[in-house]
Amino acid sequence: MTAKSHFPSFADQQLATNLAKLWPHREHEAPSFAGVFCRLGLHRWRKLSIAECAPQKHVRFCFWCPVIKIDGQIYTP
Repeated sequence: MTAKSHFPSFADQQLATNLAKLWPHREHEAPSFAGVFCRLGLHRWRKLSIAECAPQKHVRFCFWCPVIKIDGQIYTP
């Protein structure tokens, strides 16, 4: 069994960039403290099911900012 790399992959970075275009983040609608929380790394994660286009990927997105988490690695498109 191979060990999972802790380095972001180029394919996942491209996936995050493409997924960011699918929905608008709610930064403009979020309360003022939400931006502070996101800057501190306390995001409001929501699940995103993309089994059809990227099977075996665990994808979450922040409801308050454009950050995406793919398999535990955080990406900022």
